[in-house]
Amino acid sequence: MSGQAVTKRVLIVDDEPLLIDLLREIFARFQHGHGYEITPAYTVVDAYDLLQREQFDLVLLDMVVPMMGDPWPWIQGLDLLKRVRRLGVKAPIFMMTGVWNTEKEAEALIEGANEADGPFSPAWGAEGEGDEAVELTLIERFV
Repeated sequence: MSGQAVTKRVLIVDDEPLLIDLLREIFARFQHGHGYEITPAYTVVDAYDLLQREQFDLVLLDMVVPMMGDPWPWIQGLDLLKRVRRLGVKAPIFMMTGVWNTEKEAEALIEGANEADGPFSPAWGAEGEGDEAVELTLIERFV
């Protein structure tokens, strides 16, 4: 076995660049003996295109990636989840949301998400305790 570190590929799908930057910093702090290549996608269209062409070790997918004037924003993240599972993507997919909606979280799990949790807190690492620490542990387990 070589001494080279393995790089894990993570796709983060979210329309908020600040959240993607925060998640990138969190992954940089993980102490697993390997690095992370973070690929951002700011729309579900971009994410779908990437998932058709490339392989990832983990996908973090926002349930709500709004488009201008979209009256049904929940459909986008869940629709992408369904489409990528039909493509045969086997990578763990964690659905992120900023609001509690147990019906949509249950639907995401039924459709093949490995985790669907809300509200997602962008304040991860501020205290390092509670639900945020549990969510980080879940993510670390998959990468």
